[in-house]
This record gives sequence, structure tokens and C-alpha cells, in this order.
Amino acid sequence: MEQSPKWKMRASIFSAALLILSGCGGGGDSGSTSANGGGTSLPPSQAANLTGKAIDGYLAGAKVCLDLNANNACDGNEPSAVTDDNGNYGLVVGDNVVGKKLLVVVTPTTKDKSRPGYSFPANIILSGIVDGANGQNVTPLTSLVVAQMETGVSKAEAERNVAALVGSGIDPKHDYVAAGDQNTLAVATSIVDKLGAFATAGQDNTATVRAVLNAIAAKGNVAVSQADVDAQVSKPAYAIDVNVASLLADPLFSYDHTAYNNGVPTMVRLRWTLSGQQLRDDPETYGKSGWVAAAANDIGEDPGEYFLTSAGTWSRFYTAGEALQPVTVQAIDNASLSFTDSAGYTGRLEFRGLDVGGKAFGALPAAWLDGYPSVPLSGTFAPGSVGYLGLLTRDQDWISVPSHPCPVGVTPITEDGVAHCNYIGSATRPYQSVDEAIGLDIPYGNDQVGNPLVLRLSANGVAVIINQATQAIVIPDTKISWSKYNRNANIIVLNVSATDASGLQFPFGDDAFGRRGGKVLVALHNGHLKYGQMEPATLVHFMPTFRQAVFDQLATAIRAGLGI
Repeated sequence: MEQSPKWKMRASIFSAALLILSGCGGGGDSGSTSANGGGTSLPPSQAANLTGKAIDGYLAGAKVCLDLNANNACDGNEPSAVTDDNGNYGLVVGDNVVGKKLLVVVTPTTKDKSRPGYSFPANIILSGIVDGANGQNVTPLTSLVVAQMETGVSKAEAERNVAALVGSGIDPKHDYVAAGDQNTLAVATSIVDKLGAFATAGQDNTATVRAVLNAIAAKGNVAVSQADVDAQVSKPAYAIDVNVASLLADPLFSYDHTAYNNGVPTMVRLRWTLSGQQLRDDPETYGKSGWVAAAANDIGEDPGEYFLTSAGTWSRFYTAGEALQPVTVQAIDNASLSFTDSAGYTGRLEFRGLDVGGKAFGALPAAWLDGYPSVPLSGTFAPGSVGYLGLLTRDQDWISVPSHPCPVGVTPITEDGVAHCNYIGSATRPYQSVDEAIGLDIPYGNDQVGNPLVLRLSANGVAVIINQATQAIVIPDTKISWSKYNRNANIIVLNVSATDASGLQFPFGDDAFGRRGGKVLVALHNGHLKYGQMEPATLVHFMPTFRQAVFDQLATAIRAGLGI
């Protein structure tokens, strides 16, 4: 069985125009404080062009800097300032510092205006990511976002976790003190107190602060224990200051999936490049002559698919060939790019850097191995090797109805000039509602040993999966349910945990598809009942990429594991 590609980001994904924000941060300092903290006043012409507040309550006497070299420290040549009595700071920076990290160094001499007489027990660093020129407040909530991103979490997911912690969809940079938001102030204060409880006086607490913040995000509340923090310490620390335009100026390579033809495996990778307005992810297959460009029919059997638009209607038919065309980027924001696809979906692709030198191929983070063949990977990366983790998120649920080729002897349906067999029930009967799928025996893949499975939907919102031959229950109705999709009432979304479905071969993907949060659908489309697939907006696609020389190390190990 062919393993489905981890995600698609081609003609069906991107549209609009490219805007590359050039340059990187420069030196300089605040117009109201000493230059770089060194006591030299700035000329009037050097007005601060990056401003904000340092907030727990308002933090007075805290050093703020722009971490240009991403070493989590305020170096002497980096723009810096000291906050005033109301937590204000101002920095003079270069043309574009969007995506760079701001640091606020809190020491025992720093004063919290909301807590008169309070002294911080140890040095801690709060952080935030620049996304504009003004209102660049650094708070415990922005620090939570940064800490999660540094462990490989997408920005969108990190912000959702912060919203869940606070109990509202608050902007992490929000000045909750000025707004009189006592609830957020209390949460922020408790976060800082927890950081102080784990920090050690007189030491660099960078790793501790990151671990505590991630423990809070993972637990969903501030009451974390030493065990909670210890569980986060071993997680890899990613560099979040990765310039996407520079990174993609030369090819990156990612392992996409393993295709099988009559049981013979073929490795498929993607070759990523950014040239002008085009982002390309060209598929390549490995054969006797090495890596070669792949045609659409070399990497997948489906001739094409339909997508659900933001209006809840179905798009035109997109051929597999169209899916291989280069895509157009909307904007690049240092470490990320944003996009709008042809069906109206919007989203974001971010990159993180990770030192993998000396690490075992099989010991990569679990997200990096998602979609790799389940074979032993022997060996280690050479010293100095670096990987780049791409994370793709969408602002809306992504829904597709593909056109599957027909097995021998099965009657096809023809749509948009394409004969295919993605239909449920009758090939000739016109269906009026997805409710007509209720009560049908719906072919639903195979179990671990190849026995055909059948899905039966009940009218009360539950379902069951059974062995077609023996009628034995494989997944009972206590573990699988269904619901109507909110943007199209003729779409049924199946809900079953990845654990309960583990090892079963469903109509789409494999175990990895379910673990990532993917869902199988039954949909009414063009008068036919069909299978579909959904990737919820909360789903994150992990795309580990490497330069050619580093990828070759990994590919050699995969090839050995596959025996090719």
C-alpha cells in the first residue's frame, strides 16, 4: 500500500504576491536611555523606532535588548535600553527586525510596579518576538509563546495554549495592566513567581525558564511540579530566528514518503527552493541512477481532487499535475511565510533550526520521523549537521475529496472527464443527502492482516467498524462517532482516536495521519456519496528538511533499512 504524503503544499495551497522584507537588525539604542546600556546619550536624530513595555506588572529598571544573534543574551553590540518607571523602553534598530527576539532581563534589582517592595529572587529572562514597530510589549504570555516555539510548536498552537491558560483569546502582547485586566495580571504574576521558584540565584536560568514555561503550557495551568519541569528539560531547543528567504535560496530536501509498487519500495523526497515569487516543492524519486524528478503518476495514484472552499462549497477539479506546479507566496516575515491558496485557505509556514550533529538518525524527535518508513535507522549525523523543521498551519480546516483509480472489475463514475471509483453505494443512483449513507455497509479499508472492514453509521451519531467476513466488531460504537461539519451539512466527520485505529488501513493515510489529527469524511459531492479527508486547522504538518549533504546521510540510512 502506498503511504500518503505527509502534506500537500502545491497549486492547491498558495496564491497572491510575494513580499520579502529585507535586511536585519542593526545597532543603536533608545533615545531616552543610555546607548547599549553604556551611559552615552543618543543624538536627537536617533529616535527609537522599536518601542513597547516590559510587563509582569510594569517592570522598572529591566534591561531590554534585541537578540540579533539568537544566543538568548544581551550582547554589547546589540540594541538595548533600560525600562523606565512604567516599563517603557525604546530601541533604535535596522530596517527589518520582524521575527527577531526581544529579551527582558529581570534581576533582583528590577522593580515590579504592581508589587511594591517585592524583589525577584533570581535572574530570569522574559522574551517576545517582534511583529511590528510599536506596542512590542514583552510579557510572561509572550514568553510562553516563545518557549513553546523553541521546542518545535507552531506559533498558532502556542498562542492557542496561552489563550486556554488565560481563559480568553487575549493577545499575548496585550497591556493587561493598562486595561485593568486583573485576571490576566494574576495569571502573569503567577507565571513569573513559578519561574522564580525554579530559578537559581546567580546562575544562567535560560534552560530552566524554557522548561518551566513549557511545563505550564503542557499542563494547562501554573501549578507545575518538578516532575513536570523535568519532563520538558530533555526536549530539543530549536532556533526560531531562521531567515526563510536565505534558507530557501539554496535547495532544502525533505523525506516525503515511501511508495510501494508490487511490494517494492521507492523513496520519495521533496526538493524545496524559493526563486522570486515561486516556492517549489518538486518531488524526486530514488532509482538506479540516483534521485530524479518525479512525474505526478510516479508518486501517487489519484488523478486529482476537489477542495471545500471557505464558503462551504466545492472547488473545481484539480489534477495531480496541477498539484506539482510551483506556488506563489503572499509574504515572508523573517522566520515564516504566509499564504492564501486557490480555494481561499490561508495559513503559515514557519521554520526552526536544530543542531543534529552526532545524533542518531533513529533518535530524531518523533515529529521528524512522522511518515518515514518503519525500519531501523542505523548511524548518526556527522558533527556540525543542521536540520530545519518546517511547520505548516492553516487558518481553516482543509477538506479534500480525491478521485481514486478503480480496482479491476469495479464500475467507475466519470466526473470532469476523469473516470474514478471514489464513491459509496451505487455508481448510478443520484443521492440527495449525506444522510443516505446511514445504514449502508461502507467499505472501510483493512485490518492488520488484510481482512476487509466495513463502516456502519447509525442515526444516533455513533458508528461501528466490523470485519466484513466474520461480522466481528473491530471498533465498537463506544469508540467511534460522527457529526455533521459546520460549514457544509452534507459532510459527515468521523471521530475515532488514533490509538483505537492504530494498525488499521483506512481510506486515507496511515497511523501517522490519525496521530496528527487527520479525519476521514463521508461527503455528498456531485450527487455521489464519497470518502473525503480533513486536516483540522489545529493540525500541524511537520516537515524536517536538510541541505543536500545532510539529507544524503539520512537517505543512506533509510535506503539500508528498506534494503534498496
